[in-house]
Amino acid sequence: VLGGMVAHPLSKAKEVLRFYGDFIKAAPDELTTYAAFLNPPDGDTVAALFCCYCGPLDKGERVIRPLKSFGPPVQDMLGPTPYVAQQRIFDAGFPSGSYYYAKADFLADLTDDAIDVFAEYAATKPSPLSGILFQTVCGAASRVACDAMAFRHRTFPYAPLIVSQWLDPADSEKNVRWARDFWRALQPFASGGVYVNDLDHDDEERVRIAYGANYERLAALKKKYDPDNFFRLNPNIKPAG
Repeated sequence: VLGGMVAHPLSKAKEVLRFYGDFIKAAPDELTTYAAFLNPPDGDTVAALFCCYCGPLDKGERVIRPLKSFGPPVQDMLGPTPYVAQQRIFDAGFPSGSYYYAKADFLADLTDDAIDVFAEYAATKPSPLSGILFQTVCGAASRVACDAMAFRHRTFPYAPLIVSQWLDPADSEKNVRWARDFWRALQPFASGGVYVNDLDHDDEERVRIAYGANYERLAALKKKYDPDNFFRLNPNIKPAG
């Protein structure tokens, strides 16, 4: 595949997010593009764009050319890469053994006011290990009916995920507070939905929100196939009734 990332200085955060919001609207189904704020090893926070193009490489190079020319980036790591390497692209930055806390939502649009919130909190994260990821729901995923499968929130193209990461348990309070304050600041622009894989341990009340109007059908299936709720060590759907 064609994959990897391009990185821009944090001072260009607003421009990068505006470009990302416009770029994904015209992208073909073969291309997925995410935006992120993170710190390279021993480096300052950058505004990064990640992509994966699954198709002919020569066509893909034309498709991703705007990603490589915008800015221009201070670091360009976009190019041919094994698919497995692309799938592992975030592993080194979010290893097992750290402390983590996450909050997430969906956005219908990346307005300038919403972008201001992201830029502010990206610049004030208390741990350099923390990151912000814009997952993108476009293309084929957005053309499936909202009630066709368990996943409901197909009309919202942006699924931001706020991930606090730190190493010293004494830093837990300030890192959790940053993520919660960040999430609350986004609420005027948010849909109120959430992707189920992004729920944290204290989000039990948001499980129903993750499935929206599809929840009752899933609860009925749970009652039929798992009435005793044996499979419960997850963002749990309880059996109906």
